[in-house]
Amino acid sequence: MTHWDLVVLGSGSAKPTAHRAPSAQALCVGRKIYLIDCGEGTQMQLAKAALPMERVAVVFITHLHADHALGLFGLIASLSMSGRTSPLEIFAHADFKPILDTVVAFFVVHLNFEILFHPLPDAPGEVIYTDRQLSVSTIPLHHRVPTTGFKFQEHPIPPNVRKEFVEKYSLNRQQIATLKRGEDLQLESGESIRTADALYQRHMPRSFAYMSDTLYTSTAAQYVQDVDLLYHEATYMQDLLPLAKTTGHSTAQQAAQFALHAGVKRLIIGHYSARYTDLTPLLEEAKALFPNTILARELDVHQL
Repeated sequence: MTHWDLVVLGSGSAKPTAHRAPSAQALCVGRKIYLIDCGEGTQMQLAKAALPMERVAVVFITHLHADHALGLFGLIASLSMSGRTSPLEIFAHADFKPILDTVVAFFVVHLNFEILFHPLPDAPGEVIYTDRQLSVSTIPLHHRVPTTGFKFQEHPIPPNVRKEFVEKYSLNRQQIATLKRGEDLQLESGESIRTADALYQRHMPRSFAYMSDTLYTSTAAQYVQDVDLLYHEATYMQDLLPLAKTTGHSTAQQAAQFALHAGVKRLIIGHYSARYTDLTPLLEEAKALFPNTILARELDVHQL
């Protein structure tokens, strides 16, 4: 079974601190890296995490604020110097395309690979990317600029036929295939085998949702219902709710409320304001509503 590892590259917000990098996470599936946001210094964080930048296949940018996108230019320049030839796919809002083209043209003399830019759609819940391993769909967020979250969903895995049914009825390959397609099986003896009895799921498809800068929005819950792992920004604590509303952010309590409403299994909070040196109070505030909450910390690895 292919591993899914989420590596936190940056957990900070806009103002730099000595111990937190700007927003970036790497979802590692097999040998492929899906990079989500790319704040300043992301390529350095990849190096610290021992993740070869050449394995970054797709980049998803949630919105066009510097702490979420500024590191992409340096990453592209380094990838070109490394001799990369395979295309790099980038998903971001359409306004980013002319900026990307101008900066890359200025700083990268010889770009050795193609950049495939995909503007993000306005429609929520739309599948924007798919490969052999997973699909990625959009989540509507509400920030000061157009902002989009992303849901990563593993493709459904075919169920297996229970061994005892195969042995009891001496099922052949064609009969097994019929059951796996979800069709009940009628035997020559007159007996029938129901898929509900004969099939089992050895491995349930995994899912991860990434919700960066956003006001609390319960309407987004339908797009992340029951995901295995949710990252939700928690810039402030509840006592600074007015500031959160003014700046288009959420509190730790609101992140927990959302996780509870969406029925997710695990919650990671991050994007902490630089005013917090001790993150324990944010964690406690979230855990009071949603006990299965953990902190995003640089270079931590979370398995799905």
